[in-house]
Amino acid sequence: MSEEYARELSKMAVSKAAVALGYKFAQPEAVDCLADVMRHYIEDIAKETQTSVESYGRTNPGIMDVFGVLQKPVSKLPVVCPVS
Repeated sequence: MSEEYARELSKMAVSKAAVALGYKFAQPEAVDCLADVMRHYIEDIAKETQTSVESYGRTNPGIMDVFGVLQKPVSKLPVVCPVS
């Protein structure tokens, strides 16, 4: 998947979540920032799941592997947005 396509999908997901939560307007910079945070978080979950699966000598992760990673505490959130 191309980087630009992933970015656009992330923006759409953030926008739909904002509308579902009752927001009517959002600054484009805020949507971009939240989309980047979400995309990085999902990438981190995928990488951690793959590492966990490989540590058990397997190659294909399952849903229970993902749930196992999601139960771990979040150690840090990626800093991808400039603070102004």
